[in-house]
Amino acid sequence: MALALMLQRVFRQYALFLEECTIDLSVINHRQRTIKQKMCKHENYYSLESDSGSQIITLPQTSCTFQPFLLLCIEQLEAFSQQVFGDFLEIWTHFVRQQQETHYAGEISGMLGFVIGVASATSPALRRLDLAITNRLELQFFSLVDSRKCFDDILESLVMKARLPLSFSGEVVRAIARRHHRVPSVPRLLLALRFLLFTHFRRCPWSFLALAVDDLPSSGESPVLIAGDVAALPHRVSGWIKRHRRNLTREAQRRRTGPNSALTLWLASCSAFELRDLESRVMPSSPGVMAADDNWVTVLETAMFNERRRQARWRMGWECFRSTCSWLDVRIDGSNETKLGEQEDLAVTHLALALEGRLGKAPRFMEVLRRLQICGWALVSGMIEDWRASFRVFGTSEDEGEDLETTLCELAMLCAYARTEETPAKMEVALRKEFVTVFTDRLVSALLHPVPRSVSPADALVTDWTLLTNANGLEERLGFKYHDNLRNALQEAGIGEDNDTWVHDVGLAFLFYQESAGASLSLCEWYESFASELKEEAKSAKNSKSKGITSNGMLDSAIKSRFVRALCTLRHWGFLKSDAPCNQEQDLMEKLVFI
Repeated sequence: MALALMLQRVFRQYALFLEECTIDLSVINHRQRTIKQKMCKHENYYSLESDSGSQIITLPQTSCTFQPFLLLCIEQLEAFSQQVFGDFLEIWTHFVRQQQETHYAGEISGMLGFVIGVASATSPALRRLDLAITNRLELQFFSLVDSRKCFDDILESLVMKARLPLSFSGEVVRAIARRHHRVPSVPRLLLALRFLLFTHFRRCPWSFLALAVDDLPSSGESPVLIAGDVAALPHRVSGWIKRHRRNLTREAQRRRTGPNSALTLWLASCSAFELRDLESRVMPSSPGVMAADDNWVTVLETAMFNERRRQARWRMGWECFRSTCSWLDVRIDGSNETKLGEQEDLAVTHLALALEGRLGKAPRFMEVLRRLQICGWALVSGMIEDWRASFRVFGTSEDEGEDLETTLCELAMLCAYARTEETPAKMEVALRKEFVTVFTDRLVSALLHPVPRSVSPADALVTDWTLLTNANGLEERLGFKYHDNLRNALQEAGIGEDNDTWVHDVGLAFLFYQESAGASLSLCEWYESFASELKEEAKSAKNSKSKGITSNGMLDSAIKSRFVRALCTLRHWGFLKSDAPCNQEQDLMEKLVFI
């Protein structure tokens, strides 16, 4: 309402300014009429007083009643101030009551709604809401249908859209998904990705050329130099950059890879010995013998182009498969019932099998083929348009690109004809067969057949550079056994009869830690929850003389001591960061794991 009044004053001042203008009267008159219309519409919408102040302009009577509403989203209730929340509700209640008293009784008042994010219905932040807040709210609990779908989307985006120098194998995708299912921590996910990239580039010689596969530069500056300008690179890479910038101009003129080669910028600072090593890997049958026309460089560029085309073909196939599932209403999310003893999502299963070229064994693929045989022609026409869009994005480098584009156009015309005209049964059967054949043999063939093993040494070398197949180092270097064992022990320690033990206090503090959804924890709220739980336990243990405490001062001091002891233990075990977040209140502590 305050903003509406401010805008009304702006309209009035602008109207007064136009009345004083005497230049180009025709334009001024038109502008005055426009401003008056907008001001009248604004005053009618917000029920503001007109210039005379004697009457209140109400909304015109229309056939449909519009009820204004305001929806506010609080992502984490733990991080939101209760005082601000309560004051806002008080102001809103007063405003609505005032509007109802000063306006016509027939008017419809606005509605206010909240979407509040908590870990569960028993979240500590929700239990400690002030009565002034809860009395004004009608709480309706709901949960996400699939809380892991967000991670599935992230994993699919890493494979499909991320500008990573590597492509993942199915086993690596499964390993990443299993780790995130055990500990849903985004920092841990990023740490695992960094570790995989580090081990791969350290293991494979010349693997930095995987950066050249995605988009071979023919001119301009090397991407490695651009990365060195925006981030600190390892010592070895920094030395390479210095040597590269010092000798680029002089050595590029003497290179066997001339300026017409796309690999010039990537190999400019390599010595003759290093180039002979790369040549022996590209063409192992004749090491040390270099043709005058730089034959090995051409072979390497051809292998890189083939790898880039293979990746584009796979992305096109996955986009077509996903759009087909969407059109046919085939869900590939949820739990995989066939995985006994394991918790693997269907989305992860399908993505991993597609990366391995075994999508035909996926649980939902045969259902997709079955529905393709019975779906309506209008649905088929929409699917073909999506396929053509995916082909234009990813399939431009196909050898038979024009042929596939023509085939899709012909299928679209035939399906449009079958939808509008009566067609013989034999024609419909043949059309559906052709439709399914194009889908399986031309669009998603890269997802149904593994990469052939009988490839040239150059192709195998480029695949070794660009494909990440080993994730065993994750469990060895970034295992969760330590925190898994601690978590299981602390969950059981917080509930029991030995209420005075050190382990019980740590377990009780850990329950608050686990139930809080935010990355930051308030010490005040944590202490209040800890103290209330201990007091409840003390009340239930009144009959025991060894646990009876009569002095409230002794109780408060004992609770504070036990809370500090439990907090220090959690920090020592690696659940909390040792320092508070920068530029924030010292009341907050930041989680280290289980975010």
